Amino acid sequence: MRGKFRPQLKQLISSNSPESVKSLSEKGFSELGNASTIQSIATAVKTLSELKGVGPATATFILQAKSDDIPLMSDEAMMQVFDCDEKKLKYDHKTCVTFLEKIYEIVATLGKGKAFFGLW
Repeated sequence: MRGKFRPQLKQLISSNSPESVKSLSEKGFSELGNASTIQSIATAVKTLSELKGVGPATATFILQAKSDDIPLMSDEAMMQVFDCDEKKLKYDHKTCVTFLEKIYEIVATLGKGKAFFGLW
């Protein structure tokens, strides 16, 4: 089993009003703009993380509804990028920004650019 078991997470997420879910989702999606950058993704992640029960990893998952160019902050991707086991993973905003920077570096190194993420 990966991650922490959070039995109250569903309750936290359910406590968000439909209005706040809609407004923060719209704001987060608009912050991405047409060309996703590290800064625009980080800003959108921070906005979506204002919802109760939504952290950076969940926010990246939500943002993928708008664009496949958003790297998903999954356990597997994090372990590869940070070359560590799951016990050392952190799911905070600072780590999310570092994760995005490292993903962009990997994409640039691979020379895939637009064919890989459409980021350049």
